[in-house]
Amino acid sequence: MKRIGFSLSLIIDAIHRFSDKELQLLNQGPTYAPTGQILISSSGQSIDDIIKKKYAPLKHQLRYLFSKYHINIALSMEIQQKISDQFTDSFSVPIPSNLHQRALYEKHLLQSIRYSLNENNLILRRTADNMNTFYLGNLQ
Repeated sequence: MKRIGFSLSLIIDAIHRFSDKELQLLNQGPTYAPTGQILISSSGQSIDDIIKKKYAPLKHQLRYLFSKYHINIALSMEIQQKISDQFTDSFSVPIPSNLHQRALYEKHLLQSIRYSLNENNLILRRTADNMNTFYLGNLQ
């Protein structure tokens, strides 16, 4: 059985066979999916809790930068408030139904891929060429 396969963004060095849809998703490489709204709709947390959790690292970085560059406190508070409002607004805009369905479908495929990786002791890693190429092989 042939073990090595290549595609545009995936090098396969494993016997395990993924479905055509799983391979298609893996071949896309990292792509943007509007996860914020999906996270909200599929989570048991409130939107405010999710926003606070997601905003916390940015808030920390802003405070660090304002302190490092000695930005006056009134200006830093105004900037933080505007950024916080924009961040909150980005979670408030509902995504179109077709994107929502696509995100849920891809989430299901990713769960299936993760399950296969764990069950078959496989590893999926980005290669060192910085070209969005991934390697799929045995964990051993």
